[in-house]
Amino acid sequence: MNYRSFKALLENNNNVHIEIIKAAQIYGHHNLFLTNRSNHPFSTYPITPDTTKWLHTGQTFKVLSIHPPNTVYGPSCLKVTNSNHTFYIFQPDFKKFIKLV
Repeated sequence: MNYRSFKALLENNNNVHIEIIKAAQIYGHHNLFLTNRSNHPFSTYPITPDTTKWLHTGQTFKVLSIHPPNTVYGPSCLKVTNSNHTFYIFQPDFKKFIKLV
């Protein structure tokens, strides 16, 4: 999936859901975003000790909106939510971390 695909889906249907397909975490302070959850020494972000921000395979989220590049962050991104979290997923991470449900 890419920016145009998600934009078309959201224009035609308000009920778009995604599923996490790889262990990840939510990172950040104000505008939270999805990152890899890895203890590899070259990992960009450390594993957060707050396990409530860990995402596991199979968790589903509703897509709230899609943002073009250079609006919220540099790359285009999705804003997603469930009952516990609301955060952004960057376009380069679409294929790596999520799939449509």
